[in-house]
Amino acid sequence: MINDLEKLGWAVNESLRIEPPVLIPIGNTPFDEIKLNDGFTLKKGSNFTFNFYRLHHNPDEWRQPDEFKPDRFNPKSMWYLTPVGNKRNSFSFMPFSAGRRSCAGKTFAETLPKLVLAYLLHEFDFEMANPDHKIEKPMITVQTVKPTKIPVLIRKRER
Repeated sequence: MINDLEKLGWAVNESLRIEPPVLIPIGNTPFDEIKLNDGFTLKKGSNFTFNFYRLHHNPDEWRQPDEFKPDRFNPKSMWYLTPVGNKRNSFSFMPFSAGRRSCAGKTFAETLPKLVLAYLLHEFDFEMANPDHKIEKPMITVQTVKPTKIPVLIRKRER
């Protein structure tokens, strides 16, 4: 049933793309030398990491990468394609990493926001207290020292 809420899933994915849960994960070490497509070589035993924030904001893969556009995950939308109209690389979006190194809680972490949001949106109406409110965020954070406050009006829906 929760998977029937297609647009909610797109919004959750777009939130994870804009603000990945892990910006730079623990490093990886290749067992063998790896030659990348751009001619760069990862030497055996070297250490490297993926920058998920940059991956999810790559202008070669994402149209207007800093804008919130849930339709990026709608296969029928133009936003689903790269700026030149090609299918995106399957590794251009991986908020929980991929393959053997993916997060053990990936399925839980993908499902829980949908369940919570579906409940909250069913039970309450939300409205920005100040529609002109803007958030200034640092480029990279590991931990939020001072939480960002966003004034929101919440009303229980009448049944």
